Amino acid sequence: MKKYLCIFFSIISIQVGAQNPEDSIPSFTEGVITADFIQEDVMKADLLQMLADFSRYMVNDFLECETPNSQNEECGCFMGENTMGHNERGVRPNADLSMICAFLVKYGKPEGVTLPEGITWDKIADMARKSLVYAYSTHKANRLKACKEDKYWGSVSVDDHAWESSLWAMSVAYSAFFQWDGLSDRQKSYIYSLLKAECNYELYREIPTEFESNTKAEENGWEANVLAVTLGLFPNDALAPKWFERLREFAINSYSHPSDSTDNTVIDPWYDNATVADLYAGQNLYEDYSLQNHKLFHTSYQNVVMQELGESALALKIFQNELWQSL
Repeated sequence: MKKYLCIFFSIISIQVGAQNPEDSIPSFTEGVITADFIQEDVMKADLLQMLADFSRYMVNDFLECETPNSQNEECGCFMGENTMGHNERGVRPNADLSMICAFLVKYGKPEGVTLPEGITWDKIADMARKSLVYAYSTHKANRLKACKEDKYWGSVSVDDHAWESSLWAMSVAYSAFFQWDGLSDRQKSYIYSLLKAECNYELYREIPTEFESNTKAEENGWEANVLAVTLGLFPNDALAPKWFERLREFAINSYSHPSDSTDNTVIDPWYDNATVADLYAGQNLYEDYSLQNHKLFHTSYQNVVMQELGESALALKIFQNELWQSL
């Protein structure tokens, strides 16, 4: 045994002392990827170009509908695990990619980003429009075209709702906003019907809380999203005050901690005297502020609520800046 150990350690010492062949290969990231701060305009330009480069995959992923909706509007759908299905695997990829296409046309085209060879801005705009038409046509509030199972997606009441549909509706709202100036009044009314149904469901459902094993933090974050985008698009609706108050409740109960139950901080003194404690429904974080989902502790779900609440704040800000000034 001693003999074999000596041979083993001799081999190790030789390998450690020898020059690593990889050392002779130059690193293309050395000195390029650094901790130096990147200017915001450079970062934004790079991100826009990345999305433009991604368009080659969106073009290959787009499927034209064989028939228009009942209003004779042409439509199409981005493929997914359940293409043109009424569940998450069908609705979500279409809504998300519709949003990206519409965003690219609104912000990427004016900045002069370069599309892949063979892809035009007209094509990106066409996919954005048709996928948006498909999204609002197949919602339960409109029923202008059925999904492939002859069913519709979305939530319209406590008795007729779908888990996570508000998250998909948020992407539909963003896609609509990016295309707003090109939508007809009738199309805007379909968007309104879809979002109003989703928001009115939020008014009457219970706000879920749970911190052990499967937090409800991320779910409450995306419920806040649909309320925010609807307020952004339709701030003068008669139900807007109720949507706003419900938005605050879902937001407070995203990163909700037991200490919130005694927090008397007034949230919006310019609006009312409601405190954090007033809106606290229950605990979604552990005492040490960690978050657990699917029986796992990991940074993805710890951070996703931050992203969702940021998306809500972004919607209120950019929708206000671009749409509310004309009201």
